[in-house]
Amino acid sequence: MEETNIHRVAEYFLALSTPGTSRSITPLKLQKLVYYAQALSHPFNNRYLFKEDFEAWVHGPVSPELYYNYKKYRSKDIQDDVKKPNINPDDAKVIEAVWQIYGEKDGKFLENKTHNEKPWKETRSGLSYYESSNKIIPKEKIKEYYSEKFKVAKN
Repeated sequence: MEETNIHRVAEYFLALSTPGTSRSITPLKLQKLVYYAQALSHPFNNRYLFKEDFEAWVHGPVSPELYYNYKKYRSKDIQDDVKKPNINPDDAKVIEAVWQIYGEKDGKFLENKTHNEKPWKETRSGLSYYESSNKIIPKEKIKEYYSEKFKVAKN
């Protein structure tokens, strides 16, 4: 089993998606789903899901790696035929939980949600609304905010 990285998390979400339905995934939605998977990893598993970073772009948290990988789809559904990657079962649980919570939401809904949350807002502090930025959203800030927001009962 390979180490979980941002690309494998994206592939996992794409394997769960159904293009042409409310469970389809556009590049914008994919960014936010993967961001929320990273955000929920600490409350669930007490560790980061992957090492790659997100930047505080105008449209919310964005991984440049994912952006350049899927930008050809623009605002259309990603139609890549992807098999679900074989990842750590604890990581898969986090991804599945995010899919349960946000899988039917569209990218704009998720973008607006991230705009109202502390990690993105604080990282963009001092910037105008449409000002470009490649400031990295600190993982520690993501961990602190979402660990408080999503307290998971330990069995």
